[in-house]
Amino acid sequence: MYKSWIIAGLISAGTICQAQPFREISREIGVQIHCIDRHLMGGGVAFIDYNQDFYPDIFIIGGERPNKLYENNWDGTYADVTQLAGVGLESFNTVGVATGDIDNDGDDDLLVTTANGQTNVLLENNGDGTYTDISRKAGLLEQAWSTSASFGDFNLDGRLDIYVGNYASFEKEPFAQNIDHCTPNFLYQNTGTGAFIEVAALMGLDDVGCGLAVAFSDCDQDRDIDLHVANDFGLHFESNELYLNPYPQQGFRRAGAAAQLNARINAMGVAVGDYDEDGDLDYYITNIGDNLFFENRDQGHFFTDVAVIKQVNNPDGTSWGTAFLDCNNDTYLDLVVANGQVIEAPHQNDENRLFMGGKNARFTDQSEPSGLANNARCRGLSFADIDNDGDLDLMFGVVSESPSSETHTLIYENNVSDSGNWLKVRLQGTTSNRNGYGGQVRAVVGNRSLLREADGGSSYLSHSFNDLHFGLGSYHTIDSLIINWPGNNQDVLTDLPTNSSIVVVENSHWYYYRHETVSVFEGDSIQIGGIVRKEAGVYKYSIPRENGLDSILVISKLTVLDRPIIQTDKVVFSLAPNPFHTSVTLQYDLPQQGRVRLSIFDTSGKHISDLLDENQKTGRHWYRYEAFPSTGLYLFVLTVDDQVIARKGLKLGE
Repeated sequence: MYKSWIIAGLISAGTICQAQPFREISREIGVQIHCIDRHLMGGGVAFIDYNQDFYPDIFIIGGERPNKLYENNWDGTYADVTQLAGVGLESFNTVGVATGDIDNDGDDDLLVTTANGQTNVLLENNGDGTYTDISRKAGLLEQAWSTSASFGDFNLDGRLDIYVGNYASFEKEPFAQNIDHCTPNFLYQNTGTGAFIEVAALMGLDDVGCGLAVAFSDCDQDRDIDLHVANDFGLHFESNELYLNPYPQQGFRRAGAAAQLNARINAMGVAVGDYDEDGDLDYYITNIGDNLFFENRDQGHFFTDVAVIKQVNNPDGTSWGTAFLDCNNDTYLDLVVANGQVIEAPHQNDENRLFMGGKNARFTDQSEPSGLANNARCRGLSFADIDNDGDLDLMFGVVSESPSSETHTLIYENNVSDSGNWLKVRLQGTTSNRNGYGGQVRAVVGNRSLLREADGGSSYLSHSFNDLHFGLGSYHTIDSLIINWPGNNQDVLTDLPTNSSIVVVENSHWYYYRHETVSVFEGDSIQIGGIVRKEAGVYKYSIPRENGLDSILVISKLTVLDRPIIQTDKVVFSLAPNPFHTSVTLQYDLPQQGRVRLSIFDTSGKHISDLLDENQKTGRHWYRYEAFPSTGLYLFVLTVDDQVIARKGLKLGE
C-alpha cells in the first residue's frame, strides 16, 4: 500500500514525530462489517491464515448477524469469502474467536464462542478454503454465555486444548443489574481422536467468575503453560486469578493473593509481553477505570502493579482489547488499548490509546498524534502485518446495538515508513503442537534479549496473527534466535539477517519464506517450481540458497488475465528481468496465429530445454522459466513458423 505520511523521525523515548502514522483503511480495502449486540459486549476480531498463503486474512464476529471472513488479495484489498468458507454461522449469536491447528494437519481451525443458550462452535479447516462445523462430533456440548477463548497444550501431549471463558447468568434485562451468578469456565482436553473432553473441574480450572478474557501463558518460565483469567464484577463475584500449571502433576493450582494478581476489578482484557527485557512476561489488564499493569518480579510467583508509575493506567476510560507490540520497529514494546463506552458517560475519555515504549522501560502517550484516538465503541483488538511490509497493522472490533452505515470495524495501516529493521518468525511444532503455542522465542542482539511468546488467544474476544514479530531498530543481524518449545526442546539459530521472514521447524531445520505474484494470459502456461501451471491459484515451492545451509519457501500467486489485442505486424520477443536471479519471464507478441517453438541453449550451443512447441493464437503470450542448471549466460530462441528470434539472458547468483 502507498505510504502517504512523511516521517519527521523517531526520538529515543519512542515517541512518534509525525502526523498520524496510522491510517484507517477498512472501507478502502473492502471491509465494512461490525458486530451487532444488544448487550454491547461482543466484537471479537482475528487475523488468521485460513488458506495457508502466509498473508493475514480477516475474521470478524457478527454477533446477531453473520460473521465475516475476508481473504487477503495480496494487493491491499480483501475479498468476502464467508459463504464459500461456510463460517457465517447465521443461526448463532456469536461473541469471540480464537484459532489453532487442533489436528496438527497444517491448517488452522476456528473456535467461535456464542451467547447464552447456545453451544460454542468448532470449525475444522478442510484445507480447501472451506470449514466444517464439528462441534457436536468433537464433544463441545455445553451451553453458556461464552466470551474469550485460548488454545494451548496444557498437558504437553502435542495437541492443542481449548479454554473458554464464560460470563454470567441473568433473569431479565438490563442484564448488568440482574446477574444472579457467574458461569464456570470450560476446559476442553484434546483426545487426539477428533474429540474433546470437558475437564475444567477435574483440572481445577472451573473458575466461577464472570470471565471476559483468558490467556494461556508460561508466566513462571518452566516450559508449560499457565492460565490468566480476567473476571468482570470482581467486587461482587470472583476476582481475577492466575492458575499455575505444576506439570507433570495433574491439575492447576491458584496462585492466589501471594502473587498479587487476584485483583477485584471489572477486568476485560489481557496483554502479554516482556516490556522491561528482564526475561519474563508481564501482564496488562484492562478495566473500567484504572487499568492494571503487573510487572513480573519473581518468575510468575510475585507481581507488582506499575500502571500508575508507568503512566499507562488510562483512568478515565472503559478498556477492552489490549496488546503489546513494537509498532515502529525501534526494539521497544509499545502498548495498545481498545477503549469504548458501554453507557454514555460524558466524563469518560473512551478514545483508543497508544503508549509508545522507549528506553528504560518508559512509555509515552502518543494516542492523538498516532491517529488511533478513535472514540467508537471498540472491543476486540488484533494485530498483523497485513501488507507484508515489515510493520504491524491494527484491527479494532466495533460493536453497536443495531446496523448503521456509519459504524464499521476499524483497520489501521501502519505508515511509519522510517521505522527500523524487523524479523518475523513462524513456529512449526513437531513434538510440540503444530502452532508452537506456549513456546517462547528470544532474539539476542548486542547485549539485549527480546522475548516473544506464541499466543493461542488473549486480548479480548480476539486473536492476533501467529507470526512472532520483532522490531530490531538499527540492528542488521540477529546474533542468535533461541526457541524454547513447550516442554524441553530448544533450537538455536545464529547470525540471521534482519528484514526477513522465517519458519522454524522444531528439532529439524528452518527456512525463509517470501511471496511472488505472477500472471499469464488465458490459454498460456507458466512454470512455477518446475511445474507448468495454467490455472489461477496459490502454489508453493522451495528453492535452495547457494550456501547450501537453508532454503526459501516461495508462495506464488498465479492470476490468469484476458489476452490483450496486439497492434503490431511483426513478432516481438523480450526477457524480463534481465539479468535475473531465479526466474525469467519470456514475453512475445504474435501478429497472427502460428506454430511457436521456444528453446533454451547455453552460449556453447548446448541444448538446455524445449519449453513449448504448439500452435498459438494471435496476441501476447508469457512463459516463465526457472530450472537453470547454474549461473551464467543463456540463449533463448523463439521460432514462429519460419521466423527465428534469439535473445541473451544472464542468470546471477542468489
